[in-house]
Amino acid sequence: MPDIYILAPELSELVYSSDTALDLRLALELMLKDGRNGWISTNLDIVEAVFDAGHASVILQGDYFGVGDVTLIAARTQILLTVFANPSIQTATITLNGDTIGNLGVSNSLMAKPADYVFTRAEIEAYLAENLYVSP
Repeated sequence: MPDIYILAPELSELVYSSDTALDLRLALELMLKDGRNGWISTNLDIVEAVFDAGHASVILQGDYFGVGDVTLIAARTQILLTVFANPSIQTATITLNGDTIGNLGVSNSLMAKPADYVFTRAEIEAYLAENLYVSP
């Protein structure tokens, strides 16, 4: 990501409960309403947030707008980091208007993911390890 986008954890008062689906919905609502976002989401609804046996299924519907692919990639990453911040979640399918969020910001069809793409915790942890900020 260019230096203009820094994705960092945000502390919240949210305390994990025994209802992972509800926790996920609340975390996503906080993230989507964060005024520091570099993208605009309008009429965006969390249609469904379901959790079962380590797998989260999230359906988003509405509009996401960002200038340039990198902005949408940052938005996608923010959603994924929010979902996988919950240690109970091991895999997740997350769609926006029927397509995986994995295609947000993808401008080359060779890099496109199927609509039902399943993200894994290992994939997110590898991303975090590769993109860890190191102070100069």
